[in-house]
Amino acid sequence: METHRILLLSAHPLLSEGLTRLLRDKEDVVLVGPLPVEGFRSADLPQHAPDLVLVAGQDADDPGASALLVDLLHAFPDLPVAQIGLSAGNTVRVYTSRTLPASSADLLSMIRSLPVRHVDQDKASPEP
Repeated sequence: METHRILLLSAHPLLSEGLTRLLRDKEDVVLVGPLPVEGFRSADLPQHAPDLVLVAGQDADDPGASALLVDLLHAFPDLPVAQIGLSAGNTVRVYTSRTLPASSADLLSMIRSLPVRHVDQDKASPEP
């Protein structure tokens, strides 16, 4: 049986405790952590050798966790990173990076393949 190494980074102890209970006894999961989000850097990642980084926080849009996500995806573009929060309506956001050829036709093809999602005007930030 294949096992998946999951690195759990926590900005919310109660949520990470529940995720630890969920994941630690699964035969196909090797759980590393939880480790605190604060102070964790992409340079720390290779020593844990994860297949997935799971970031647990109060909100799926937590600025500190989001900055870490960007850092991880930039340093390790082939590594999936998932973010889970308590206030996001029971959702998990999974971030992956794709490298595309640098041509206008490829860019347009990628844009056209994405689902249409217009930003809710009530939630949009006002223009400066």
